[in-house]
Amino acid sequence: MATEKIAHNPNELLDILDDDKDVIGSASRAEIHEKGFLHREVYLYLICQERYVLLARRADNGLWGPSAAGHVPSGQSYELTACNESIEEIGHQINKSGLVELVKLKLIGGSNNRIAKVFRADEKELVNDFTIDEDEVKDVAYYDKKQLLDMVCREGQLTRSTRYILERYVIPSLKV
Repeated sequence: MATEKIAHNPNELLDILDDDKDVIGSASRAEIHEKGFLHREVYLYLICQERYVLLARRADNGLWGPSAAGHVPSGQSYELTACNESIEEIGHQINKSGLVELVKLKLIGGSNNRIAKVFRADEKELVNDFTIDEDEVKDVAYYDKKQLLDMVCREGQLTRSTRYILERYVIPSLKV
């Protein structure tokens, strides 16, 4: 019997964090966002040939964001979640050993208050065989350094967190 996929399951359990980033409990995704609890998320940027960054146009808002992203389920590591989100959203397998942590950020935004761990995963060759989960992602595309610099200067193309992360952590590491 096939199970139906539930996008953004409101009952999924997430860990609640205190200001020191320690787990102090858990609650459903719906309650976390309803009450603005601090929780964990992960952002993954796939970088190919040290010069191209894969961005995903998010299905919920139409803006470009990381290659894959998601909430960290209760009790799961950031690293495992990054690998799982890559498979779920774009159909690309990443090994935990291939993840490079770029930064861990506290992002506060209304009811979406999160600690986000940002990773990069490097590929020597361009990857083009993506299987996109259309509930999460509308499209994916590669951008080089010049294109990314142009995008960060324009409003309405990137999520706010993506603009910040690209400017400070991803673009400086790219080759021209």
